[in-house]
Amino acid sequence: MKNFYSYSALLCTSLVFASTAAFAVPAVDNAGVAAITTCPTSATGAAIPATAYHSDKIVFAITDKLVAQNAADQIRLDAIPFNTPLDIKVKDDPRKVAHIKNKVLTFLGASTNPQLGNAAKIRIDSVLYAAVVCPKSP
Repeated sequence: MKNFYSYSALLCTSLVFASTAAFAVPAVDNAGVAAITTCPTSATGAAIPATAYHSDKIVFAITDKLVAQNAADQIRLDAIPFNTPLDIKVKDDPRKVAHIKNKVLTFLGASTNPQLGNAAKIRIDSVLYAAVVCPKSP
């Protein structure tokens, strides 16, 4: 019976703390930034903490002509083949919700304006996740 009361007290305490916990809605990450990772170094020998970098490999296809963010880039954007598997590697912030299609569009230099309908012209085939952990220096 002693264990029952201990368990009940623990359960009640857990419920109180769970009901007072604050939850934050994560921000949305819309930008597709190339995932080029270089581990930090120190020329002076100062200690550098271990660091983790996160990225996504997005496999996609363009199903129709996209509109470029800048008119000067339209010719290069038009040169990317339609209905062909393509992939990009972009930085990922694990504290945010990733808007995958917008990441692809911004990486390509295409407009993310919903009125232009570019998002409907991107087909996402898969998203793979990777992390690079740079070791702590002395």
